[in-house]
Amino acid sequence: MPMGLAWSFPLEQTSPNGGNICPMGKSFLACDGLIGQDLGATCNKILRELQVNVEVVSIVNDSNATLLSSAYYNPSTRFGLILGTGVNIAAHLPVNLIGKSKFGARPASWYEQASHVMVNTELGMFGRDILPLTRWDKILKAAHERPDFQPLEHLVSGYYLGEVFRIALVEAIKTTGVLGGEVPPLLLEVYSMDTETMSLMVDGLDSGGKATAVFSQLYRLPAGIPSTEDMRFMQQLAGYIAQRSASIVAASLFALWELKNEAEQSFLNELEPESPFSEETAVELKIERTTVGYTGSVLSYFPEYKETLQWYLDALMMSAGQDSNEQRIELVQAKESSLLGAAVSLAGVMEKEGRRLDEKGTA
Repeated sequence: MPMGLAWSFPLEQTSPNGGNICPMGKSFLACDGLIGQDLGATCNKILRELQVNVEVVSIVNDSNATLLSSAYYNPSTRFGLILGTGVNIAAHLPVNLIGKSKFGARPASWYEQASHVMVNTELGMFGRDILPLTRWDKILKAAHERPDFQPLEHLVSGYYLGEVFRIALVEAIKTTGVLGGEVPPLLLEVYSMDTETMSLMVDGLDSGGKATAVFSQLYRLPAGIPSTEDMRFMQQLAGYIAQRSASIVAASLFALWELKNEAEQSFLNELEPESPFSEETAVELKIERTTVGYTGSVLSYFPEYKETLQWYLDALMMSAGQDSNEQRIELVQAKESSLLGAAVSLAGVMEKEGRRLDEKGTA
């Protein structure tokens, strides 16, 4: 039985069902002893050893799976955004933007048929020595086992937002008297503040006492702490950290949107009028609503995060002279993206290879 796989980690893809396993971030250890080995071949070897009648036929990065799953329902989808524990963006870009070495060994006939390609940007790896860091970011980085592996991710993703909040809060307690000037012992432990708890602080005084009760219980605080003023401060701090995250993600999406448009125009200028790619490239430049399919806990559950991100996107479009009634980048949730995206990818590979599935899913 053929199977499609959505892979959530860096992979040097070499074929529709294969790619070299790369190092992982956020303390994941699944790559130990397997770096450089082919993911598809490794999975299929184990499946054969277990006598499981399944074959990995298609592998797609989870950001690409998000793009595919969204495009299945929204044909205007050109980007897939994941923002949960980590962050990544997949982009639909013209082939001429990508160096041929990235495509591996492909026949000339492929280039005659392909005008666009999905690109897994591995966005989290961007930003080294470029993104401005606060002193709290530098503390997080100094304690990180791989400080330069995914620098952008440190500023925006759910794995790190709570830790930045914790580091800044500890400083505030020691220097401004927040929480009575006494640091709860648990708060001194790294990553003891997760982003889910931090998200409660965003609602803060508006949560009907829930945020106060959760924080007090978690850190075993005496009665009366945190005070109303403490909660107001933590609400502002959490809001600022989330706002920065949304602004960086918005800037990343907008930059990719501009890159795509510039590349499409360049591609169109290079094409002969009779080229089969001319019409579809011209259509790409006229898309009024560019859909970004998204998934991930931060975008789905963090209070007001999606709305803040959309606001920044709209502001960036306006700053570039785009009327929101003419062109807009729009966030749309891609539900069950890894499952549906892997299925869409599998269907595409099967069709390309001339294979069909029966009603039971057997080739």
